Amino acid sequence: MYRHILLQVRLHTWLTVVTSALFCLSCGQPTRGVRARPSLPPPSPISEPELSGEDARQGASSWQTIKVVLEAKPITGPTVSLTGYDQVAPILGRKEYACFGCHASEWPFLSRKGGWPRLMESLGDAAKPSVTTKQQLAAIIVGCMDVTTEDYCAGDPNDTTDTVAAKMPTKFGRKRVGDDDMLVLRKWLQDGAPELSSNPATAVDLTKLASYEFVPTDTQLVETRPSLVERGPAVISRELTVEARPRGRACEPTSLEITLKGVDNGLLTKASLPLSCNDQGSFTYSPVIQL
Repeated sequence: MYRHILLQVRLHTWLTVVTSALFCLSCGQPTRGVRARPSLPPPSPISEPELSGEDARQGASSWQTIKVVLEAKPITGPTVSLTGYDQVAPILGRKEYACFGCHASEWPFLSRKGGWPRLMESLGDAAKPSVTTKQQLAAIIVGCMDVTTEDYCAGDPNDTTDTVAAKMPTKFGRKRVGDDDMLVLRKWLQDGAPELSSNPATAVDLTKLASYEFVPTDTQLVETRPSLVERGPAVISRELTVEARPRGRACEPTSLEITLKGVDNGLLTKASLPLSCNDQGSFTYSPVIQL
């Protein structure tokens, strides 16, 4: 009898414990000794939405506003057209020649970021004490790139292996400098290696300027946004603006051709705006163009 009562008490106690546990689980509360389940983050989407338009070009360079001032330069006497380094630099910067890639830190100094001042550092190089003028430096550059003459490379006159077929950049497996580019280089040497070009012609009357356009000379290196047509009163100077950016992420030296037109849509003149690059990857340029 006593055992029967004891078994009933134990059975009642066990049922009470089980019922309490089930009740706690139904309420969402963990029982003693049961660790709470960690909350998991929602699953990631299978694919990200595709980008379009400008959002798809987040890796591209930012647009840069370029402002230049045109100034009418009166013709005071007979002058001649001169080819300057501003026309030579884009040639040296062409990827197929790779001049800047080899000579960025060697003599003669050529640099897409330093421009003319960097080139002039070559005149003080102790390894070449005989080179003291711009003309001598230009002769070395042009002579080493000219593959149409039998002269040895002026930069290394003792190297008798530098024949007509071993000029730079062909000496290092690069494409030979094109005929049109060589004409510019030879003209630059002939004119005394000036820094800036001079293209005198008939005086440009800026009072007739009605519209202008910037066009990249190399569309693989730079792109521009269309310029706005400007009309205004009679002026002797005019500010022009255009938005440009390097194609891709790297800034390369290049130039923009500026076309000026009159009210009758007739061509007034054309000008060239050389573009260099700074350490931040932005274009640098001369803010004033004299016509």
